[in-house]
Amino acid sequence: MTQIDLAEKLNYSDKAISKWERAESLPDIAVIKTIANLFGVTVDYLLESEHKDGDLISEELNAEEMQRLLKKRNRKHTMITAMSMLLVMFIALIIFIVLDVSTNGIHWHWISFIYGISASMIVWIVFNSLWFDKRRNYLIIS
Repeated sequence: MTQIDLAEKLNYSDKAISKWERAESLPDIAVIKTIANLFGVTVDYLLESEHKDGDLISEELNAEEMQRLLKKRNRKHTMITAMSMLLVMFIALIIFIVLDVSTNGIHWHWISFIYGISASMIVWIVFNSLWFDKRRNYLIIS
């Protein structure tokens, strides 16, 4: 299949396909899935750097296995997001303690938690934009 043939099937330009081949840019994950379906292989097969002879995987993962893998991945992403947000709040706590110990009579050090909440929301919106439903961003921003 030529670059032009593939470009027509994917509704992309042949220049975009050429950039993908030369590793100057990468296709979107949805396009990678479409390419995998087009050639009858898995996404993993496309992303491997080396292939053994006869390594072409023809059998698909069953629906239960795919759902299990997606749930596992989502749990990992949720844990990473939560731990990152907690780390930001922990840093805010450390700043609060340092300011409380080092400044006598000044009672504005509680503001470190306000900054901590704001920073953890920024962390949440970044991870939500990467891994989760982008419509939730409106809730996070508000």
